[in-house]
Amino acid sequence: MPNKEFPKLKSKVVLAPMHNVTNIAFRILCKKYGASLVSTELLSANALAREDNLNLKLALTDKKEKLVVAQLFGQNTENLIKAAKVLEKNFDIIDINFGCPSKKILSQGAGAALLKRKNKIKEIVEQVSKNIKKPLTVKIRNEDAIEVAKICEKAGASAIIVHARSIKQGYSGKADWNVIKAVKENV
Repeated sequence: MPNKEFPKLKSKVVLAPMHNVTNIAFRILCKKYGASLVSTELLSANALAREDNLNLKLALTDKKEKLVVAQLFGQNTENLIKAAKVLEKNFDIIDINFGCPSKKILSQGAGAALLKRKNKIKEIVEQVSKNIKKPLTVKIRNEDAIEVAKICEKAGASAIIVHARSIKQGYSGKADWNVIKAVKENV
């Protein structure tokens, strides 16, 4: 599957998606102060597929924040495709989060729960990438990072973001930078 070209960034400063933080106002401020790429907080593909107004509000963008990423979570392939198609009109990149360790996200079988379902990851990346015109990126964690990265690359991901902690670590503890290095050397 051909990977869509990832846009050239003007700087190495990239804003990570953060729940209840990376709203439109914060993203515009980060762009003003040098971020080359900004991202929405985590958006529910299921809610967006139903055209839920709250999630559509979280997905508002402004021309001042280009390049901007919409980050999705979910495990229903059809809903991820629908959500990505809705969002690609206003976003430069669509990202699927396969790394979120939140209990709420894990209990839905999404986020880092998908790292145990590599065939499902392959299906999601192939199908979403095939059905949108914008680059598709993925976020993963340490668990089987090289194998998962290779699957995502082959399935059509244009870039891979590695959160260098395990699912169990969540957002704390020491990051394992060697995992990022290993992924970079293998994909």
